[in-house]
Amino acid sequence: MALPSIDIDKSIQKEMLSYKIDKSLIFNQTGYYAVGIFFIVMITCILFNNKIHNRSFITFIGILLIIWMVINLILTNVMVKMNNSGRLLSREKVFVSLNKFYTTINFSKNDQSIVRSTNLDRWSTGRVLSIIFTDDQAYLNITSFGRGMFSPFNGLSNYLKCKRIAYLYNSLH
Repeated sequence: MALPSIDIDKSIQKEMLSYKIDKSLIFNQTGYYAVGIFFIVMITCILFNNKIHNRSFITFIGILLIIWMVINLILTNVMVKMNNSGRLLSREKVFVSLNKFYTTINFSKNDQSIVRSTNLDRWSTGRVLSIIFTDDQAYLNITSFGRGMFSPFNGLSNYLKCKRIAYLYNSLH
């Protein structure tokens, strides 16, 4: 699967991953949101089923699942900002921080400002670590894939892992 290209300037401005639009991205994002919305609609239909006996417990679990899914859909493209003092020093410390969490990562440097690590297989799950460097900051995002498309179920866990990596980076600083 080819990774979508990142619009670096827009991503830095919004602090969210912004992709350059092409046909495969439209298909991928449509599938991503369709799965997420289907999950929410399915839970909502279960909640309105009159044949449920333990209604309060099922309602509570259903509402938690809906909130979890909405949070995942929102946080999937959010980038975590890491403040730096120098370009070479910051890159080194960012990679040291990442190696504490991911020991077998291989980064491909597309250009001077973006680095990506992929662990993807066409028919299984995987993840993409994207790092955008500016002169004084780095922006980190982890995106999970499932069956060749964006996964709507890992946004929160990936965001929290980015936050932990940024915290580790700041403690090294």
